[in-house]
Amino acid sequence: MALVEVDDISVQFGGVTALSGVSFEVRPGEVVGLIGPNGAGKTTLLNVISGVIAPTAGQVRFSDSVITGLRPHRIAKLGVARTFQIVQPFVRLTVRENAAIGSMFSSHRIPHRDEALERAQIALERVGLAAKADHSPRTLTLAERKRLELARALAMNPKLILLDEVMAGLNHTEVGRVVDVVRDLNVEGLTVIMVEHVMKAIMATCHRIVVLHFGRKIADGTPEDVVGNADVIAAYLGDRFARRRHNNLDARATP
Repeated sequence: MALVEVDDISVQFGGVTALSGVSFEVRPGEVVGLIGPNGAGKTTLLNVISGVIAPTAGQVRFSDSVITGLRPHRIAKLGVARTFQIVQPFVRLTVRENAAIGSMFSSHRIPHRDEALERAQIALERVGLAAKADHSPRTLTLAERKRLELARALAMNPKLILLDEVMAGLNHTEVGRVVDVVRDLNVEGLTVIMVEHVMKAIMATCHRIVVLHFGRKIADGTPEDVVGNADVIAAYLGDRFARRRHNNLDARATP
């Protein structure tokens, strides 16, 4: 049974069509990558799933319940957490207190402050920020602020997490650290939908990839199938990526 069912979702902003008839499913325990050119509708789709915007048509089901039209905090309490592209921590709060905010949306019961801080500390440990729990977020690097955003979402104890370019702007080492965190979370049973342009990270973490182009789904399959898809190469990956991938496969096949 699918944990998430996106059914024929369309979104229009005035005369602009951001999404057109997008459908796919995500099974429990999957990591699904959502890729495509800038403006393809990826973040818009995360906004629909998390309740930030309502679709023009179609519906989203989560745990077999229709969540289309619910407010974001209601969807969060059902077990859906997300990160945002632009990280904006509360600079007057500590790193731990920033993460604790997420725990306030984890269930129908608002936790006591001590409980919220305890959950936050656990989330910070999971992303490698426990040592900076009492610091100001102003002291964090971009990579650390990205992990703080992830910790705040994890403090909600979600069933599903939507990651919106958590690796954007990071160097190779920082990307590798976030990839390891996502893999560990998935091993623990967390289901993930991730929007990302770093194909190395997508290939290393995702069980499946959904590709959007001009608001339409043009591919849905395993990473190996999708990166070899002619439509995906033409719309997004480019011939250079295809040649590099072909050369890498040839190198592996050479005894």
